[in-house]
Amino acid sequence: MFQRIKDIEKRYEELERLLSDPAVIANRAEYQKLAKEHADLTALIETFREYEKTGGQLDEAQQMLRLMESLEDSDDVQHVYANFDIPDSEMEQLSA
Repeated sequence: MFQRIKDIEKRYEELERLLSDPAVIANRAEYQKLAKEHADLTALIETFREYEKTGGQLDEAQQMLRLMESLEDSDDVQHVYANFDIPDSEMEQLSA
């Protein structure tokens, strides 16, 4: 499925190049035909590009989650966290 959309995306990019070609611009019928094809593909390509961008963000979020989970399992991190468990009475003295 994605390969088919990637092929359509290549065609979309080709259409963008063609629509800026002076020879195509000079040929009104060809320009209109290509402009319509480009317009027909625009929504699909924009949606697909947004999907790809979101997929990249999901990968980054999953990597961050795995990193956080590995840190939580680390004895060194747990030891540092335990060192910050200061009794309330001492905290009151420090803030006074």
